[in-house]
Order: sequence, then structure tokens, then C-alpha cells
Amino acid sequence: MDRVLRHPMISVVAAGGLLVVLAIPAFSMHTVDTGVNGLPPQLAITKTLKRVEREFPGGPLPAQVVVQAKDVNAPAVQAGIKQIELGALGTGLMREPIEVRVNRDRTVAVVSVPLAGNGTDSTSNRALAALRNTVLPQTIEKVPGAQVHVGGMTAGSHDFNRQMKSRAPWVFAFVLGLAFCLLMVTFRSIVIPLKAIVLNLLSVGAAYGVLVWVFQYGHLQKALGFKSNGGVTSWLPLFLFVILFGLSMDYHVLILSRVREAFDRGSRTEDAVATGIKATAGVVTSAAAVMVAVFGIFATLSSLDFKMMGVGLATAVLIDATIVRAVLLPATMKLLGDWNWYLPKWLEWLPHVAHEPAAAVALAASTPAGAPVPAGAAGSPAAGILAIEEIEERGGIRLRLDGELDLVSAPWLARRLATVEERAPALLLIDLRDLTFMDSSGLRELFSAQRRARAAGRRLVLVKGSAPIDRVLEMVRADAAMETVDDPADA
Repeated sequence: MDRVLRHPMISVVAAGGLLVVLAIPAFSMHTVDTGVNGLPPQLAITKTLKRVEREFPGGPLPAQVVVQAKDVNAPAVQAGIKQIELGALGTGLMREPIEVRVNRDRTVAVVSVPLAGNGTDSTSNRALAALRNTVLPQTIEKVPGAQVHVGGMTAGSHDFNRQMKSRAPWVFAFVLGLAFCLLMVTFRSIVIPLKAIVLNLLSVGAAYGVLVWVFQYGHLQKALGFKSNGGVTSWLPLFLFVILFGLSMDYHVLILSRVREAFDRGSRTEDAVATGIKATAGVVTSAAAVMVAVFGIFATLSSLDFKMMGVGLATAVLIDATIVRAVLLPATMKLLGDWNWYLPKWLEWLPHVAHEPAAAVALAASTPAGAPVPAGAAGSPAAGILAIEEIEERGGIRLRLDGELDLVSAPWLARRLATVEERAPALLLIDLRDLTFMDSSGLRELFSAQRRARAAGRRLVLVKGSAPIDRVLEMVRADAAMETVDDPADA
């Protein structure tokens, strides 16, 4: 971790470059419907199918052209069907025997057209495209009243893949958009969600690349015990994206919550990142190890679909927990610095989501029920909760807080602080001796004021004295980030 934070640019280039290299094969991904080829070869049904194919050799299942009409034996329809046969053979991508079957009511005719290729490869897809886009429009589709549909193994696989590809952008947009909005509200930043999306896409892309390299290109067949079918199961990419994005975001929120807590306590971004990563390293590593072990079990199964799923999930979790969370996340946060928490002014209306530290909970428990609540400043949003008295003192200003500093009253304190800070006092004392309650929202305002004072070269001092408040400050180690005194005269 220390090495990563000492050389963030090198870490980003090395780790990012590795993930990009791993993701390159994903650009040539070819999806297929594995069908019976994905079943374990030792199954009785698989052995029987192989024996049947050996004894009765033939090509893949033909395309089924379904013609519907009031009377498919009508001369015009029959002429159109005959033209299908001639047009199909003329393309060079379809072959004989072309068979025609008619139902009893003579309302449906099925024309079986054998296609070139193995049924799922590019040759079969070209033949299907020629049948749909060239042969049928020039023949049977010209017959008035005839309705034409194309089915069969090749058409089913092609249409399923096309449907998945057409809907995938909507799924990607929904998942990415929802993740962006939730992270933006949670961390009040637009940089954090954008970076999270980029990092998660890198880990998913690397997992896709490994899948293609192993199962489509046919590497590690002996080690993993499978025979490549030249592609990736058609339903798997979208399935992996949704699952992996959810798992990755889980790690991300866990780590960033600890980072944000440290930052809100007054730590610099670099120190907050180190604190957050170290605090969550054990949890993230343990969770990743468990998931890799569980997903790895799927990789040992004989079913090709489950084997692909296991390898993809295990690889992605391993990459995410090591390269992304341990290297890229801290390195990019170090490079961005305080820009990590950038939020445009026009988004300031977003709610504050408190990353509640244990200290706030302890404080809430320590405050006796029915404790007196001082009257607030007249007309203030926190009237009846928090009173703020401004006292001019030699060399600075003292703000005496009386009442409760919580989610409701913290914005009132923030506005008063902003007003005082415009006058740029050399010393600002915040007197907490009459404060009876403070939650994480109040803590956040105090630490934010400390960061602003430090950046402006001014002093901010907390005046302690209230026992419950002192316990909170002690638990969050405020002394390490802020200057505190017991008496204003000591400031």
C-alpha cells in the first residue's frame, strides 16, 4: 500500500495497462448457443447422440422457412416456394435436399433449407442472412397474402444473440446510471462515481478477455478439462456484467465509506485513503478468497456453461480485489487528491448521507432521555435545537454552541461558519462546552471547517468541556487532526 501511494502514477500505468491487455481479446468475443455441445461428454444422452451422429452422418439442422397462407397449394404460393429452392441453391450458401411439408389444412408449408457451415459459425450466419434478406424478399414474400417466418437452430441462435445485443445497451445504461446516482448521493461527489464506473468496467472487461482467451481461443483445455466450441455462451456476458458490477460496487462502497469517514475527521486525502484501505483490507481479502473458492468450484464442473461462468466470476473477483482495489483505487485517489470530493455548486441540494461512526452511536446512547434543549436563534432553521452565540475576542471570534448539533442543525452551523469565515479571523474558537448532543453530521461540519482553516492559513480551535462531546472527540481522535483546549484563554 505504501509503495502504491508513493508512486501512484507508476501504479496506475502498470495496473491499468495490465487490465487493458487482459481485456483486448474481449473485442473479438463471439457468442454461441452451446446446446448439447455444452453437456458433459460422459452423460448417457451425450454418448447416444454421438453414436447416432456417427451412424447417420449429416449436416446441422436446416433453416425452417414457414409459409402461411389461406391455401399454400395455390399456384402462386407453390410458384413462390419453387423459387425459394432455386434462389437458395443459386447463392452457393445453401444446399440440397430442400424439403417441403404441408399441414392437413393446407394453411402452412414448412420449407427445410440446409445451410452451409456448422450451424453457429459465420458461414451459417451469412447463409441465414442471404436467405432472409435476398432469397425470400425476391420470391415468396412477393406473393400477396403470404406470411413468411424463418426458424431453425441457426436462426434461433442468431435471433437470440441479436436480441441480447440490442437489449444489452439498455441494461448497461440502467446499471451504470443507477450506480452513478447512488454513489453521487452517498459520497456527494461526481468524481467518485465516475471513477468507480471506469474501474469496474476495467475489471469486467479483463474478465471478458480471459473468458475469450480460454474458451473461445481454446487455451488451457487440458488443464480445465473442456473442448472449445469456438465461442462464449450467449447468455453469459450480460449475466457476468450484472453480477460482477454488483460485487465490485459492494467492495467499492465498503472501502470508500471508511475513506470518507477518515476524511471527514480531518485527515488529508492521502492519509484517509491509507486508513480506509488498511481498515478494510482484511474484510475485502477474506470475502474475495471465499468467493473465488466458491466460484472456482463451478470451473471444475463438466458442463461447459457452468465452467465458463465459474472461470469468469472467479477471475473477475480476483482481479477486482487485488489489482483494482489494492492498486488502482488508492493510486487514482492519491493522484486526484481533494478533487475526489468535487461536487458542483448546482448539486449542493443533494442530501447529506451520514457515514455514521461508532462515536456518534455511543454519544446518542450516552445522552439521557429528556435532556433539556436550549432555545435556538430566532428565525433560524435549527430554532429550538441549536443556539449559536458569536463573541468578539482579542485576536479572533468565538462561536458558543448551545444545544444539539445534528443532521437538522448542522446546516445552520455551516451557514454561520461561512459568514464568519468571510471576515477571515486569524483565530476561530468553537466552544462546545454547552453542547449536549452531536452526531456524524455535526462532526463533519467541524472537520470541514478545520480543513478550510488550514487551507487559508488560519487557526481553528475547539473548546472542550461537555463530557459526552469530549468522549466523541476522543473516540474519533480529534486531537490528532484539530487543536483543542479546555479554556478559551488557553487558545
